Amino acid sequence: MSSLFSTLSVLALAATHVSSHVIMVEPHPFNLDTEPLYQTWPLSADLPFPCQGRTQHPEQVTKVTAGKTQLVKFWGSAVHGGGSCQFSVAYGNEPPKDPKKWHTIYSIIGGCPAEAEGNIPTTGTDPHGRENGKECGNDTGKECTKQFNIPIPKDMQNGPATFAWTWFNKIGNREMYMVCSPIEVVGGKDDSSYVDTLPAIFRANIPWECTTGASGSVINFPEPGDFGKIYEQGTPGSEGTCAKGVEPNFKDDAAAPEPEKPAESAPAPAPEQPSAPVEGAPAAPSAPVQPSVPAPAPEQP
Repeated sequence: MSSLFSTLSVLALAATHVSSHVIMVEPHPFNLDTEPLYQTWPLSADLPFPCQGRTQHPEQVTKVTAGKTQLVKFWGSAVHGGGSCQFSVAYGNEPPKDPKKWHTIYSIIGGCPAEAEGNIPTTGTDPHGRENGKECGNDTGKECTKQFNIPIPKDMQNGPATFAWTWFNKIGNREMYMVCSPIEVVGGKDDSSYVDTLPAIFRANIPWECTTGASGSVINFPEPGDFGKIYEQGTPGSEGTCAKGVEPNFKDDAAAPEPEKPAESAPAPAPEQPSAPVEGAPAAPSAPVQPSVPAPAPEQP
């Protein structure tokens, strides 16, 4: 009964406070439409690591190709001034509770999922009441939620897995957000020799773990890995009671896998997105099609 009461209490709070916290919507996460009020909340005793303890509804499994990139998109307006985040993969049909089985493939220092003074204005809501803010449509805009093309290492192990976005917000309470998506890795290796070399996921600001530095600081991760991007330099002392962060020395973009090129014959359909329109960011007009140069007339006898 206590467990049921705890769950109902979380839902009651979510119903009144769900509005704007940022979630990952691509690749398609667990419970995006089945239990939509969960993803907006940080990890806690009631919503534990990993994945808030809620992975019962894999609504859509995304196929991820080793050596290509995976588009990651977000929804929300409470970006808390940005922060640092990681993208990790764990193998198996069930997300493991052991953090050492979560392998970090990409780290972002500052500017995740936005570079903003605080939160960004709300532009609309989806059918579940989740608010959205302006979307950048790229990874360089400011005062809007970015989208990232995350390189999937070419030697990743094939098989069923879970892809996770973990976020440590810059402004506000010291929290850890985690949104998870079921994936299938293809085109890689059939063993874990490469995966086993990747650093474990960073955990903080949850029960029985360390606490990061004060609000307003950008954290450096103790083990950021080889690939990532720095949008804002980490703040000295931002590790709080956690292991000391290191300044990343990420490899050049040229060392990362090349982006996957869309098929010319039939582009894949766009993934399902929340239905609310995004205001203030009209699409750029497409370039006009240049007329083809006519072939020269045949030479007359």
